[in-house]
Amino acid sequence: MGRITKHNWTLVRHAAGGAALLGFCISIGAARAADANVQVAPCGLRVVGEGYGGDNGLRPFNWAPGVTVALMVTAPDGGLIELDDDACKMEKLVDDKGTNLLVDPQYSRAGISGMADVSDDGKALLAEINGGGVPVKGASSIHAVGAIAVRCAKEKKSHKAENVAVKADEKAAAGPVTFTLKEVGKPDWGDKPLRITLEAQQDLGAVAGVRFLDAGGKEIESSRAGSMSMSFGDTVQESREYDLAQKVDTVTIEVTYWTDMKTVEVPFDLTVTVGLK
Repeated sequence: MGRITKHNWTLVRHAAGGAALLGFCISIGAARAADANVQVAPCGLRVVGEGYGGDNGLRPFNWAPGVTVALMVTAPDGGLIELDDDACKMEKLVDDKGTNLLVDPQYSRAGISGMADVSDDGKALLAEINGGGVPVKGASSIHAVGAIAVRCAKEKKSHKAENVAVKADEKAAAGPVTFTLKEVGKPDWGDKPLRITLEAQQDLGAVAGVRFLDAGGKEIESSRAGSMSMSFGDTVQESREYDLAQKVDTVTIEVTYWTDMKTVEVPFDLTVTVGLK
């Protein structure tokens, strides 16, 4: 079974739509991981019922029917890097009447979303549980059981691939990863003169950052434009796109890696209710 994920960082993460809520009661308290530094608690709830007229009709919050529970993962000592969605688990998402809500929503899949936002200080990560089921009449709470997995790290080390020719299919060995420059040229949108797509045959979760240096060793202004990952069994392929503010024929690529990265699994067993202020 394969999986393909694409992120384009120039797009807005959510279309127009919103959440309606307001207070939460956790029956067991915030879940804790084996690493006591990492905790998780619900911080948002969205319940959307059936609208009228299909996709182009009237839809509550301009959203598909179902439920979303927002989870805030916190680490007071910092070090949160990203969600490890392959290691996340969902066992149950039901209302208090026993209705199974863990069915695929329209246009997505049920469970913990592969998209997550991380605070700049690495102390908080915001993720979502999505289900396409709608609570039945008279239901008053949502019960979610599973485990959210996050990658954590604090230590870094940098490696350089020097004087790399800026052309398609060129190899760039920078420390533990060998990249291939798959696509090189002006991007289809924006005013940057050069986009470089770096591809690797392995997971790039340990990559903390990439810099591009000119022939004189000066950093070229760059920004990450998107990423894609594909996995089929044990085979992994991941690519990242970067827009550069300067067109060059050769470049030094400096890749910084997290050297102490680990995945922390945070189990949760939460009952979330909505209360009016």
